[in-house]
Amino acid sequence: MAALICGIGSFLACPGVLGVVAVILGNSARDEIAGSAGTQEGEGMAKAGVILGWISIALVVAALLVVLMALIIGAVASV
Repeated sequence: MAALICGIGSFLACPGVLGVVAVILGNSARDEIAGSAGTQEGEGMAKAGVILGWISIALVVAALLVVLMALIIGAVASV
């Protein structure tokens, strides 16, 4: 459940940080669920948290690359 909440929250506040937290918590939860021999549920929520976390991380990286390219183009254009 915490991975899903962090995954959703990564789109609302602190995208990079909560995205990483969602991936870590989601993978941890999935390992715990797999080792519980069917006594624990919530694999879907853990998987959703991991997916949302990776999407958030990818969007942050893409945004940083766009900003970096804009800075480089701006620097080259001003020379």
